[in-house]
Amino acid sequence: MAICMAAVLLVMSLGFFVILQIQERSLREADEKNVQKSLAIYCSNVISASSTGGADMRDTTLRSVAAYYFSAYARLVQTENVFYSLVCDGKYLYDMSPYDPYAVFEDSEEEGESIKRIRMGEDAVIVGRYSFELLGQKFEAYMSMNVSETENKISGLRMLCITVLLLGCIIMAAILALLVRHILSPIEKLTENAVSISKGEYHLRTNYESNDEIGILSTAFDEMSAAIEEKITHLDTELQKRQLLLGALSHEMRTPMTAIIGYADSLMRMPLSDAQKNECAKKIYDAGKHTERLAQKMMELIGLSDAGQIEKSTLDAAEFAEELKAMVPPQVKIDCKVQSLYGDKTLLLSMVANLVENAVRASDDSPEVEVLITENQNRIQFIISDRGCGIAPEQISLLTEPFYRVDKARSRKKGGAGLGLAICKKICEQHGGTLSIESEIGRGTTVTASIITI
Repeated sequence: MAICMAAVLLVMSLGFFVILQIQERSLREADEKNVQKSLAIYCSNVISASSTGGADMRDTTLRSVAAYYFSAYARLVQTENVFYSLVCDGKYLYDMSPYDPYAVFEDSEEEGESIKRIRMGEDAVIVGRYSFELLGQKFEAYMSMNVSETENKISGLRMLCITVLLLGCIIMAAILALLVRHILSPIEKLTENAVSISKGEYHLRTNYESNDEIGILSTAFDEMSAAIEEKITHLDTELQKRQLLLGALSHEMRTPMTAIIGYADSLMRMPLSDAQKNECAKKIYDAGKHTERLAQKMMELIGLSDAGQIEKSTLDAAEFAEELKAMVPPQVKIDCKVQSLYGDKTLLLSMVANLVENAVRASDDSPEVEVLITENQNRIQFIISDRGCGIAPEQISLLTEPFYRVDKARSRKKGGAGLGLAICKKICEQHGGTLSIESEIGRGTTVTASIITI
């Protein structure tokens, strides 16, 4: 931008310079032509008047006549800034000029008509010479014109050009400053936002829209800021979940460890009967097994958080159903309506078994649990339904959170750790699917785990 404006100023300067030179030359040439033309007419009149006396005039008389007519015409045409002089044989016959015109051409080798421009103090003067011959006698007529007014006009033009150029420079500098400010404003905002983002204000955006490079940069910066904010938000959410998970794990571990320590202390310090000792040992064993199951579930959950850790293959659905029957209670009904499955066999069996186990726990009074394996819209669905107590609507969205349990007392009693549904959800996600839960209090629950087909 600055280079373009400098180029414009340079072109303007060159244009003004050329125009000024043309105007100066025009004014000066006009003065010089005026001097030449006026002097020629003047001398022709003097020659015409002086020649009437005839050829018998002597040189002295001829000079006197020429000087007379020259002075007479001079008085008629002489103005404030124009002076005439007549020279013969190096001597003035008539001279009213304050500039000594003869001396101006004294060293000049030119003869006849000639023009010179001189400076006499503060005055600019044009001196014109016109040589003529009268009855064999040579004369030189001089016309001195003060052209200071013309030079003042030329100086005025120069000052005008300089003033216009200075004003142009000032105006262009102001325009350039405004343009630079306009251009740098989004860059300055980008810089401020970058500093703010580095301090944690990830929501900031420039919101500068234009079709130039700055607009493209601003759009890219906003997209980068949005991506960073989304990533940071995701990381914060994951960190919060991990912290909650660790907190819940610590809480869950505290109960069996308290039982182990309490019963172990009783065995060591208190006099107990054999039956009481066996009871303490059983409590310690149960608490240890619970801790073991909890640790195993945690390892499964952490392992499933890493994508790409499963080995998928095409599975025979009938064989899968037979293996599943061996893992679940005999009262569970399994109905398989597909030919094949695609996924990690071990994880899928673990997922369905977990869901069946939850359904059985919720079905104390009505142990009927059904498993339906079907295909719907290019997805394999595992639908596990029970006729148990059901779940309140406000609790359904929390069921897949680690360690969340609807009935904590009953879950601990039956060995639940609150991680089963969280693991099932992870297995579904690893297979490109989802886990959905529908339930109604007193009428039972239906869990649908879907995975993608090949």
